[in-house]
Amino acid sequence: MAYFLQPLEDRLVAILESNRGGAAPFSAAAQGRAVTAKTFRRSADKMPLLDPEYPGDRFDSAYQLDYLSLGSGPEAYGNPLDAVSLRELTLVLRIGFVYGVALYRYVARAPASQEDAAVAVVDADLRALSLVEKAVRAVTYPEIFTDTATDPALVDCTRVGPTTLEKNGSGQMIASTTLRIWLQMTNGSAYTP
Repeated sequence: MAYFLQPLEDRLVAILESNRGGAAPFSAAAQGRAVTAKTFRRSADKMPLLDPEYPGDRFDSAYQLDYLSLGSGPEAYGNPLDAVSLRELTLVLRIGFVYGVALYRYVARAPASQEDAAVAVVDADLRALSLVEKAVRAVTYPEIFTDTATDPALVDCTRVGPTTLEKNGSGQMIASTTLRIWLQMTNGSAYTP
């Protein structure tokens, strides 16, 4: 058996990397929110983007799922004698971007993108917030995210607060968005890896 959070991890990766929601049988509304495949890539070896040893050539459009907390939450029901209970998970979606004219060669573009690398590094703030908004719209759209067939079931994903940008002064910028995710767990499951 996989880790308790593996279904969530798999779903987020499918949304951010593999165009989940981008074709039938998903609705036109879901398809409009889907992230084009290869727009984002997982951080190198799942390294934190804040790591000073992070490889610069793999920074742009790399994302990191930074799991912060898991609990019952004030709105959750969590009686261990019930068949199921809700868990509230908080994570930060971090996506890296490069900025500054000297770094244009490090811009990672999706295969079908019309994006100009030289413009992308000059308009880095605009680019970062636009691409992050695309990602957040996809992961928070119920038709793309929700899955009641998994255990734990993926019930809901919402944004908590604004997306923030942090520049490190060396041509790298990280966009961070906090997400609150509701999971429905089966109390009788062992959830043992």
